[in-house]
Amino acid sequence: MHSYQGFYFRPAKGEQVRVTVHPAPEARGAVCARVVDGAGAPAADVLAMLFRVEEAGEYRLLGAACTDSAGYFAFGPLEADALYYIKLGGGSLRMREIELES
Repeated sequence: MHSYQGFYFRPAKGEQVRVTVHPAPEARGAVCARVVDGAGAPAADVLAMLFRVEEAGEYRLLGAACTDSAGYFAFGPLEADALYYIKLGGGSLRMREIELES
């Protein structure tokens, strides 16, 4: 099952809509991170690339995203017990490499 669920709604004038969602259990994870500059200010438009580190030590690109105006980016869902690598670059920031192990 896909980990994202959604629905449409159109409230009538004066109507209050109450929704209860019961998501299926999810064994996968996600990463949400924030990039800041040397002064601690949010870094917008920084390229974040997500790689999965394969058994043979090869890196397979899974996706890319740019940080929003608050410096945030996210990737998911991610398989449990896999090793991932995130590479950041772009803008006026120097390249910084981090490894995430789930």
